[in-house]
Amino acid sequence: MLDKETRIAYRYTTANHAMVLLGVDIQQGKIVKWLVENSHGKESGHEGMFSMYDDWFDEYVYEAIISVKYLPPAIKNIFKETPVHLPIWDPMSEILNLTDVQGHF
Repeated sequence: MLDKETRIAYRYTTANHAMVLLGVDIQQGKIVKWLVENSHGKESGHEGMFSMYDDWFDEYVYEAIISVKYLPPAIKNIFKETPVHLPIWDPMSEILNLTDVQGHF
């Protein structure tokens, strides 16, 4: 089995699915699992809901959209930095669909 870094480097993976995180199970200060609403609708899981272990997220989640109001100051300060534009051949460019979002190739 390839690890996450290798899957990205060899373009063996892609971001191709969206889910909404609704809750988190924290035990003894450690995230254990997430309550997820799947975008496939209520037909799968328990009326469209799944419980997913944090280890799965570490391995298969590539991006998250979070309201700025929930970010700590250290992360907000990153937005003040000059952005790094990834070349089209960079594996993360494809995964994050930067060419689509930024409108250039």
